[in-house]
Amino acid sequence: MNHRTNRNDSLPGSHNVCPQKAGAGHSRRRDWIARWLMFLLCAASFLASYRPGLAAEMSVCPPWEITVVDAAGKPVVGCSVMQMWGCNFREEYVGSKADVVTDKEGRVSFPARSIEPLATPVWKKAIRKLDGKGGPDPTVGIYVSHPGHRTVWIQSRRDPRVAATRDGLRTRLVLEPETDKP
Repeated sequence: MNHRTNRNDSLPGSHNVCPQKAGAGHSRRRDWIARWLMFLLCAASFLASYRPGLAAEMSVCPPWEITVVDAAGKPVVGCSVMQMWGCNFREEYVGSKADVVTDKEGRVSFPARSIEPLATPVWKKAIRKLDGKGGPDPTVGIYVSHPGHRTVWIQSRRDPRVAATRDGLRTRLVLEPETDKP
């Protein structure tokens, strides 16, 4: 007899479920190519629909007024005040800064600050929502310096010297003189 046999054909109770057919390798190749083409089509449609998400501005800090005085309560004129604000969007940090000098009353005022995140692909936004690690983390702080006085760092959310009012943040800061250490 001229027929192909499967090794398991000789075992009792065995059935040849998938007998060898002529051209079976060709059929598998066709299936593989069809699956690969389907994958490429899906990938191409995803890339064609990719549009960076339009980033909305995010409020980081309300207006902030700072008054700087010395230990005697007199205003410190010409004091350097640098405000830094930003937000950690997990993939990138976006931030900026502004430097101003106190006026004759020892005051500086900063306007409300906002941040515009960089454009983020839709798939990154989806992953960010699914992983449960929280959203953006905004932060604002100021450095206050003046010759002959200690430099002071204040972070808006964690410092008890920062008061939140209806009109924004208010801070009265007393600069301490530098002491010479022996």
